[in-house]
Amino acid sequence: MIMSERKVNLEEILDGVKLENGATFSSYISKDGDIYRIVKIAMKEACRQVLELATENAIKEELISLETAESANDKGFGIITNEYYSSSTKVTSVSYNEFPAPTQSLLQRWLREKHNIHIEIYSITTKINGYYVVLRGIGFELNLDKDEQGNFYPIIEGLGYRVFNTYEQALEAGLQKGLELINPCQNKK
Repeated sequence: MIMSERKVNLEEILDGVKLENGATFSSYISKDGDIYRIVKIAMKEACRQVLELATENAIKEELISLETAESANDKGFGIITNEYYSSSTKVTSVSYNEFPAPTQSLLQRWLREKHNIHIEIYSITTKINGYYVVLRGIGFELNLDKDEQGNFYPIIEGLGYRVFNTYEQALEAGLQKGLELINPCQNKK
């Protein structure tokens, strides 16, 4: 996340506060007085709490799993990322010989732009809530309709698609399948 270099100057804010009669806050209260210090402390705390709330509520991009990162690395994904998986599967910002840990959306874009593999996620809202995946490219259309044993998933809304609880789970499964579709001869694109 890129953080702004800009700082909040509480004294400037207090000096600029206009009261109903047009006078400034600092014209009524001495900067050396206790009330000014109390207001300044209260404003600092309010700013801290607002920043904390903003951080908690920020939408964060989902990183791919270690398994998907290893597969992407094997298939030639070489984009520099901000985070990497270390051998202990922990995400780190240092990139020795570990696997890049891109966001799901970055890997999805790489598959689309470099390998013409389009991963589409659709929501289902009748009979069952969830998401299913369709992969498209030149000459193929594939859905994730079988489990690991090769059994078809139950038919949902007339489709034999596997249903995932979250969009991110569906996208991760689509990314893994998309990586499987890359021709070994094209790996290093």
